[in-house]
Amino acid sequence: MKKLLYIFTAGIFAMSCSTDHATPLDFGAEGYLSGSSFLVESYEVYNHDDFSTNDLAAIYDSVYMTFNAGNLYLTKVYGGSGSSAPTRYLIDTISADFASGALMGLWMNESDRFEINGFDRVDNTAGMEYSGRSADGNFESHFIKMEKLDQHPKGAQVASGLPG
Repeated sequence: MKKLLYIFTAGIFAMSCSTDHATPLDFGAEGYLSGSSFLVESYEVYNHDDFSTNDLAAIYDSVYMTFNAGNLYLTKVYGGSGSSAPTRYLIDTISADFASGALMGLWMNESDRFEINGFDRVDNTAGMEYSGRSADGNFESHFIKMEKLDQHPKGAQVASGLPG
């Protein structure tokens, strides 16, 4: 039993010392995310109440996340990029809760807080899971995989105030 506890403790220590690995208490998350935009490759929302799953990245032509000044700007894009329809941007502003540099939660509105269950990053790829009760009262889990961009996309740039 002591040997198993030692192996488990050593494994946690080794993981927490890696610069490429992050946990929900990644104290470098704020520095990594702040002032950055990400192309969302997948954004699955699982509804625990009716057992349904939706992928927001598949619904829109593209989805971006931009972090700036304690906010997350979720930019959903319709049209453009070869489409005959004009480009439209739907932008949600979400408050990001950081504590000592770690991403702890997201406030969707004044009363709906989603807790961060997992955050991981390797180089320019990041993933996170957060869950909570949505505005319609359903308990949801959100699973996101995103790729860090070198510049801010137009819709995200306008919403966040960051340069292109």
